[in-house]
Amino acid sequence: ALAQVELDDETWEAGITYSQPDAYYCENINFEPASAINMLYGTFVLWMGWYAFNCGSTGGSTHGLEVESAHVAITTTLAAGAALNIGLIWSGIRRNGLFDITDASAACLGGLVAITPGCAVVEQSVSIIIGVIGAIAVLLALELLEKLQIDDPCGASAVHGGGGIVGILCVGFFHSGTKHSKIKCLDDPNDSWTYAPVCSPDCSGGDFDPRGLFYGGGAELLWVQFYGLGAILAWSAVLTIVTVAVIDKALGLRMTVREELDGPDISEHGYSCMAAYDVLTYPAPPAPHSTNPRTAPTHPQLA
Repeated sequence: ALAQVELDDETWEAGITYSQPDAYYCENINFEPASAINMLYGTFVLWMGWYAFNCGSTGGSTHGLEVESAHVAITTTLAAGAALNIGLIWSGIRRNGLFDITDASAACLGGLVAITPGCAVVEQSVSIIIGVIGAIAVLLALELLEKLQIDDPCGASAVHGGGGIVGILCVGFFHSGTKHSKIKCLDDPNDSWTYAPVCSPDCSGGDFDPRGLFYGGGAELLWVQFYGLGAILAWSAVLTIVTVAVIDKALGLRMTVREELDGPDISEHGYSCMAAYDVLTYPAPPAPHSTNPRTAPTHPQLA
């Protein structure tokens, strides 16, 4: 059962300690978003910003690049829209007809992430499929994080991890080899743009075909995407572990339990952005017997 109490400094200091300070008992708790409106607003801000770096990655909007830039804008839009609808359908099925903005927003961002690697090299109709795949990958990743009890309030690892992985691999399946997939040969004395599949990866004029598996190009490009994905995962893992270890030693990563319960707005900024939430709600802890100095006292009613 949940216990709901107001904690002030006196009752906090007079309280007792948790038996397991680093573990919260969060079963059967539905963590609602602080503001569904802000969540949806933030999603659309990101969606609009996606055009800047997807279309902007073409390198220009003149001298023929405007066609490619427009193509990228269309694939980006179709993938995001398809993913958003998948999020609504997903939540409607799993929540007895209720449409959850959280699922819809996460799915939409997953579609945007998934289409980014191949936005210039896949057909517009295929971008819808990639958006659907990206949305499903993100929604499943969110479910996995919840089952593993991994704290990811914004779903960032699910969105960028799940959507990014399937997006990279989708290039190996759906690269169309059309005029939108231009490759610039750095060794070309004329410094000109050529169209796939003329250039090989090393610009040696070999027979490398950049088309995806579903477009007759074989598995060669798919293996390249697998190798690239492995390199990205390895680099990210090593760099993250080193960075987190340094920060933990220098500054510390974990807040105190009191700060976590109050919310970091108080400890980091001096005020709460959720002023109406002045009552803390959390499960009753187990029997107190810990002497760990990092434990936080709790109101006697929770004992």
